Amino acid sequence: MTLRPAFVAALFALSALVPTAASAQVTPDCSCDADLGAVYEAVQPSIVRVHTREGRGSGFFIAPDQVVTAWDVADVRRDLRVETSDGQMLSAEPLTRGDGIAVLRLPEAVIIDGAPAPALTLAPTPPAVGERIFAIGRQGGPSASPMTMMSGDSCGGGAQFAFTDGIVSEVGEGTFQTTAVSPGGAGAPLLDSKGQVVGVVTRAGGSLSRATQVGNLQSVVAAEPSLPRAPSLEAAHRYGAAFSRITGLEQAEGGHFTLQAGWEAVIARRFLLGFDFEADWLLDRDAREKENQRSQRLVMAGRFGPRIEMPFNPAFPVPFAVQPYAQIGATTSRTGVRTETMTLRDPGCDMATEACGVDVERGIDWQDWRWAPSFGGGLRFDTKGIYIDVGAATNPWNTKRDTRFVVGFGIRFATLRR
Repeated sequence: MTLRPAFVAALFALSALVPTAASAQVTPDCSCDADLGAVYEAVQPSIVRVHTREGRGSGFFIAPDQVVTAWDVADVRRDLRVETSDGQMLSAEPLTRGDGIAVLRLPEAVIIDGAPAPALTLAPTPPAVGERIFAIGRQGGPSASPMTMMSGDSCGGGAQFAFTDGIVSEVGEGTFQTTAVSPGGAGAPLLDSKGQVVGVVTRAGGSLSRATQVGNLQSVVAAEPSLPRAPSLEAAHRYGAAFSRITGLEQAEGGHFTLQAGWEAVIARRFLLGFDFEADWLLDRDAREKENQRSQRLVMAGRFGPRIEMPFNPAFPVPFAVQPYAQIGATTSRTGVRTETMTLRDPGCDMATEACGVDVERGIDWQDWRWAPSFGGGLRFDTKGIYIDVGAATNPWNTKRDTRFVVGFGIRFATLRR
């Protein structure tokens, strides 16, 4: 019995040295810790920025002369530039594509800090739901601010390189979704805690990224060239307003307000085919108010010509193209005079001797529509979805009395690109 108090005292002393579950403190996890910092430093030289006329994306070396990115980034197929971690700016061309990703070929093996550009290691298996992964991407333009790391919302400011973390939230067939948002856009690699590639971001936006799994990446890298055999194709609509002047058409002579609409296809970024529709309304105040004249004109024409893109500069990536064109079509126009018809309310009223009530009906006495051929051309300037157009067209059978000059501007936006 004398041992029991001593035994209880010993147990109490031991329990004081071991914290209970309720009192244990959990150290919060942060991707800015030392181990992940080492991963970041190891993979950072392998990350590149991909510049195009349409924007920027990220990518990474899979070999000293090959870079992986998203196909949405490389789909322009021309004027691709790869910027390495040490600032080299290299031209590139697509080699293979598939499953939303593309492999770019560089002119030669890249040397960084005296050694071949380091290729990232591919993970043996894709990630599972709930697994923590990391995205590293390139932000901003050339010569951006120094690198930083970010975990969650932020562990640093705006950067040339950025490192974010998240979990795999959904796994599909060959793809997965993650909360590790790529700060450098599509094409960034997704890494496990060892720095191995588990996927490639194909769509980045909002709070989620969509990625292609590493197994699909291995298949694309090993595949034969699989780019589309047909030239690149871009379809676009454009809408705008213009001022036009039509000479020599009697009542129609003068300045006109013009509405423009068009559809066009750019083939291989070098040749344009399109269709234009334009509508003119007479603006001349003297004709409208003094002479009561009106004029309407519709133009329907095909347009074709070379597309000349200015040299691409990644430091100032504003796409600019000059479009000289020829135009063949037809016009239909009509002119009219505003009329006023007065009718006596009382047919028996004598206007010579008494005040008579009258009703006035106003209208326009339009001529019939007249059709004529139209041949012409002009010059258009495109930049960032905005265009300025200067052109002229004429009726070849009556050039002195039926020639039209137009200066217009508007918006242009692509509806298809492949």
